[in-house]
Amino acid sequence: MSNNNSTRRTINLSDIGKKSVDSSVETVTKKTVKTTDKDGDTVTQTVTESITEPTELKDHVTNQFCSPELWIFILSSIIVLVLCFLVAYSSLDWYEELNKWNWISNYIVIAIILVIVFIVMAYGAFVSYAASGGHGKHATLIVYLVVILASFAWFVVLFTYKDLEGAFNLSMLLLLFTIILTVMVFENAGSIGWCVVPFLIFNVFMIGATWNIKEMNEMS
Repeated sequence: MSNNNSTRRTINLSDIGKKSVDSSVETVTKKTVKTTDKDGDTVTQTVTESITEPTELKDHVTNQFCSPELWIFILSSIIVLVLCFLVAYSSLDWYEELNKWNWISNYIVIAIILVIVFIVMAYGAFVSYAASGGHGKHATLIVYLVVILASFAWFVVLFTYKDLEGAFNLSMLLLLFTIILTVMVFENAGSIGWCVVPFLIFNVFMIGATWNIKEMNEMS
């Protein structure tokens, strides 16, 4: 009896991060069996056995770091964040004069934190995008774009136009879409949704900062 073993790995790309996934390792074993029939003749038969075992998608998610789409998500978030920094820096005299942003001396630390927050959020959005199919992909992409563009708009309205009321309304709109994005990522990618939570916390900070400036500006 001789064996011929082979292994095939099957992964459904649309199910990244889902609790129930079409992911498996199939082991195909071919056996050559020799038997004797009732007439005493030797009969050779080839028997094929297939064993399918479920496997995790961790390796596949790791391989997603090589995906061009992932880097488009990440680079888009970084570009928007850099533009936000430039907008804030161009208005440095304004908020130093009002003495509303005394934490600006730590802007490097804040910048590093925000870069991490934006990158992690972009990764979460990408995994949700990759795990969705059809209209789900479009919805995830649209919500993600609204989130990063609304973030940039908040910086422009607050720092360039100094419209505190408009900035506050934008921050509330941004919070709404960030909550939607968080729910979508949790639904499509499971625990990957925690990647968006730091950005959600940043949104709450933006609302608080805008409200604080608005109140202090009205008192001055």
